[in-house]
Amino acid sequence: MALCPRQRTLSAVNRVGHQEDTLDSADFDALEEKARAGLSPAAYAFAAAGADDEITAADNIAAWRRLRLRPRMLNDVTQVDTSVSILGVRCNAPIMVAPFGRHKLFHPEGERATARGAAAAGAVFVLPTTSTVSIEEVASEPGSAPR
Repeated sequence: MALCPRQRTLSAVNRVGHQEDTLDSADFDALEEKARAGLSPAAYAFAAAGADDEITAADNIAAWRRLRLRPRMLNDVTQVDTSVSILGVRCNAPIMVAPFGRHKLFHPEGERATARGAAAAGAVFVLPTTSTVSIEEVASEPGSAPR
């Protein structure tokens, strides 16, 4: 998916004008190539593969490619509230880290590190059944994310 020149500029330069080593979330092909370059072949294969004949994986890729943001210019955004209630707990935003197992393929602390990152972002972390660490280890992580 090609970025327009404005998107490339915004994703390549941070607030103070320094070059960043980050990718715009709209450029998933570049993100995938960066993952392929940085992961072991086994870790990349696990992350990139889908189940069975990968029909759902292909549908998901197609859906992301169809996604477009609709800008709402000239609206008052001084009082925006993205909070929601999830299972009776108030969350800052409707964001959850989905259950995706075997995190130690990607980080030495596995799901513990992912749980800390989710807590830092105020997101709900869903522990996968294929976790590489115990539920007790993840629960012992500090953070204010809902549990």
